[in-house]
Amino acid sequence: MKILAGEPNGAAAKIAKSLNVGCMITTCTKKNQAGPRHKDFLFTAIDNGAFGCWKSGREFNGELFLDNVTRSNKLELNPLFVVCPDIVAGGLESLKFSLSWIDKIEYNKKALVVQDGMRHSDLIPAIDQFQYLFVGGSVSWKWATAENWILFAHNRGLKCHIGQCGQLWMLEAAKRFGADSVDSTSWVVNNSWHIIKEYQNPQQLELF
Repeated sequence: MKILAGEPNGAAAKIAKSLNVGCMITTCTKKNQAGPRHKDFLFTAIDNGAFGCWKSGREFNGELFLDNVTRSNKLELNPLFVVCPDIVAGGLESLKFSLSWIDKIEYNKKALVVQDGMRHSDLIPAIDQFQYLFVGGSVSWKWATAENWILFAHNRGLKCHIGQCGQLWMLEAAKRFGADSVDSTSWVVNNSWHIIKEYQNPQQLELF
């Protein structure tokens, strides 16, 4: 299971690389745009920034997002996936919004975000246009449905990513369910890299 951290820079980037953690390019502000610094990571992915904008009270910037995709293509970053724009907690409106962006994204590995209230049957007419499923939504809904979303994705030849997995139990659950990748910004914000270290080596805490 691949692990990505939200925009680690400076010392945080060094730690992430030492742990073989990739970079989730977040697209919230211009300082997060794809650049040469991202080429040093083992792997990357491009988030659309909707969650970060929603959390900070910013309006989603579609032009900035598309520019990030263009920059990534020019740099040949080959991200694992590009997250199609979605609406946080938007349910079926989020699905409709995501579908309206498919033809605007010039990249061949697109991720569809599933939100609270979506069902497998809602996705079937459009799922063949995506290569990844991204499990978003509220914490309670996400972890109540994640295993089924992973099975749904894998049965249709898609990979599955779970967002905001900053706690140890979340990493362990995602791995147990068979997720292909996960991400979180909390390790960078809270300097809580010990969570990833414990996940990678459960016996390490015995040293202390």
